Parts: sequence; C-alpha cells; structure tokens
Amino acid sequence: MTIFRNGLYKKIKGISGQTRFAVLATESNGCPYTNLVGFLLSKDLKDLYFFTSKNTRKYKNILNNPEVCLLVDTRDKFTDNTFLITAITVIGRAEVMEDMPDPVVDMYLEKNAELKDFTKSSFNVLVKVSITKYILVDRFQEVTEMEVAGI
Repeated sequence: MTIFRNGLYKKIKGISGQTRFAVLATESNGCPYTNLVGFLLSKDLKDLYFFTSKNTRKYKNILNNPEVCLLVDTRDKFTDNTFLITAITVIGRAEVMEDMPDPVVDMYLEKNAELKDFTKSSFNVLVKVSITKYILVDRFQEVTEMEVAGI
C-alpha cells in the first residue's frame, strides 16, 4: 500500500504545512546534537530542505556524518491533551546543495518569510535531506512506519 492510498500522505503534508520548525538531530563522535530548523518538505515527500550557517556544529556534523533525523510535531496545538499530538520522525541523508534551485528557495521563503535575510547570507547553505523513512506516532502510542521507497 502506498503512502497516497493509506492517508499518510495527507496527514504528513497537513502537519508539515502547518509547522514551520523541526528538531534536527545530527551526530558527531557518538554524541547526538539537536537544533531547531525552519524547513520545507517537497510535494512528493521525498526531500526536506533547510538552511544553516557554515559556522555551526550541525553543518560540521552533517559533513562528517550525513545521516540525520528530524522531528515535526503538533504539540503547540494540543497543549491540554497529549493524546491529540501527532509526531512525525523523518529519517534521511543530508547533503549540502552546491546550487540553490530558485523554486525550492521561493517555496521555502513563502513558508518561512522571516528567514529571508538568513537564507540570502553568503555564510549560509541550503541542505537537502533525501528521506528514507517516516515514523508517525498518533494518540501517543499508535505507530505507523513508511519507507519512502514505497511512495
């Protein structure tokens, strides 16, 4: 069953469209490291994009180990009821983009307009995460996993 038939596509698109930030997890020398990033998810759900400075630990970690994980969730909408929160774990491989495709940058800025100056800085780069898997948790304990190859 593909992601389009089972309703997971619509749920992921809806949550990612309403959520501007994700928690990015990287790793260096066996030590995990997390950050908030403004993100954009591609329409086909196969890629996720964010900007970062070349002067950051997350940038250096990605260069050393491109395997990353991101968490996108709805906790800010359901502060009174944990069982209504949905969390999406996104697993993939990050790469620093040599070129910044205009359509991606335009869509990113449409979602994250306040980050325009940040994205235009010569110290910053666009990172593309090629997604391999989604893990969606609903109602605090209902887990659905989807390999991107199944999309």
